[in-house]
Amino acid sequence: MKKIILALSILIAVSAFVFSKSKDDAKQLLEADPNFQFHGYAVVDNVLFVLSWAYTNEENIERKIYKYVNGSLVSQSLKDPDIDFYWKKVIQRNDKNNNRIDIDENRFIEIVKPDIFNSEHKQFSPMDYFLILSEYDKQTLVSKDYVVQMFENYIFFNKDNNKLYFCAINNKKETIGIVEYDIKRKKFADFAVESIKSSDKKIFEDPIKIPKIPYLLYRTETGEFWIKPIK
Repeated sequence: MKKIILALSILIAVSAFVFSKSKDDAKQLLEADPNFQFHGYAVVDNVLFVLSWAYTNEENIERKIYKYVNGSLVSQSLKDPDIDFYWKKVIQRNDKNNNRIDIDENRFIEIVKPDIFNSEHKQFSPMDYFLILSEYDKQTLVSKDYVVQMFENYIFFNKDNNKLYFCAINNKKETIGIVEYDIKRKKFADFAVESIKSSDKKIFEDPIKIPKIPYLLYRTETGEFWIKPIK
C-alpha cells in the first residue's frame, strides 16, 4: 500500500512539474474560423463555456458551445433546449449601457468617452474609451497612454490579484491587445499585445479568467482562442 501511495505521489509531482513548465507561454486552443461569430462566455458550476454561432445560409444560423476542459476547448453536442440554457447564461459584455465595473463597496471603474478629457483636441475613433477608477471620493484616470478598445468587449477584473484586464491600444508604443492594470500599484503591463504596424497582427480581446486556475482565456476576431497564465 505504501508503495502505491509513493508511486501516486511521484506521478502527481511529475504532472505538476510538467504543467508548471508549460505555463510560461501562451497556448492556442482554437484555430481561426472565417465563419466565427462570438456570442459570449458563460460560467456554469465553475466551468467556463464559449458560445459562438455562424451562418449556415442566408436565413439560418448554427450555434456552437465549447467547454474548457484541461487546457482544451471541447465542442459540445447539445440539442436546442440545452443550448438555450447556456445561451441565457451568457455574461453580459461591457458597453455604453453597462459602463460600470464594481471592485468592492467603495471602488468601481467607469467606462467613458475620451471627449470629456480631450483637452489636446486629439482625434479618437468610435471604439476609443477611457477608464476612470473611483475610490471613495477620489477619481483617477486609469487609461493614460492606454486607450480602451470597446465594441461590446469584456473588461475583466480579477479579484485574486487585484488587476484589471482589457483590450487597449498604446499609440506611444504602437501596440494593441490585452493589457493589465494593477489597481493597488496603479501600474500597467502588457499581457498579450502585438505591434500596430504588423501586417498580420492578431488583435487579442475579451479576456476572462478560467475558474479555479490562474489562467486567462482570450480570443481574436477571427475565432482563435488562447490561454496564458496570470501572475
